Amino acid sequence: MENDDSDDTMPDWSPDGKNLVFASNVSGNYDIYVLEVEGNNLPQQITMHTGADMHPAWSPDGERIAFESKRDDGDWDIWVIKVDGSDLRNLTADSNAHDGNPTWSPDGKQIIFSSDRGEDFDLFVMTADGTGETRQLTNMRGDEYHPDWSPDGKDIVFRHTDMNTGQRQIYFVKLDGLPPVQHFSGQSNDDSPSWSPNSRWLTFESDAANPGISNQPGKFDVYIYDFWTGDISQVTSGDKTYRYPAWKPTRTGINP
Repeated sequence: MENDDSDDTMPDWSPDGKNLVFASNVSGNYDIYVLEVEGNNLPQQITMHTGADMHPAWSPDGERIAFESKRDDGDWDIWVIKVDGSDLRNLTADSNAHDGNPTWSPDGKQIIFSSDRGEDFDLFVMTADGTGETRQLTNMRGDEYHPDWSPDGKDIVFRHTDMNTGQRQIYFVKLDGLPPVQHFSGQSNDDSPSWSPNSRWLTFESDAANPGISNQPGKFDVYIYDFWTGDISQVTSGDKTYRYPAWKPTRTGINP
């Protein structure tokens, strides 16, 4: 963005790989922007509200963007908007809870999100239009955030925060109701997992190279896990913090 002091964060690629959607506070509070990545283009602002709009996610058909917003009644809700900024709708207006981190299923029929409808934040699945029953997917002690669907739509990867230590770790859960399974076991804080389009890799952020102290995370870098070999590679390094990696659909590159 033109303002070097702005925070441009939480990117997601369009299905054709030509555009990015992200949240930015360049206007004073967080709104949703769309950027055509080829050429010298300026981001197009598609939301404008005094409440914060964050964590945008592009629909598989390329027509809509889901995001979380703190507006209206003061709760965080899941909203959907068309890419041109029209047809804004609140999908969780009646939940009386904080709902966020939306992600579309690969077929575009469902949205998974994080909500504190219980004692803490768990993962829930609803239809993409917000109608019908909402199904709770996890019920762990602690908070579950940042879910992402596997490309075949059968599994969910997410970050769980231990309620006692505050440590962030990556888990997998199937949609058939089996208990979640922890993927990495270590002392680092791992967060924001994202599945590669070909299912071979998982990218995530971690403070493994620069750990924090006590229950405070350190500096995050981007890592890639190879499902075939079990190898973990560090992608970024240096003084900056790198967060929210996102896979480009048409290539193997990621956008931290």
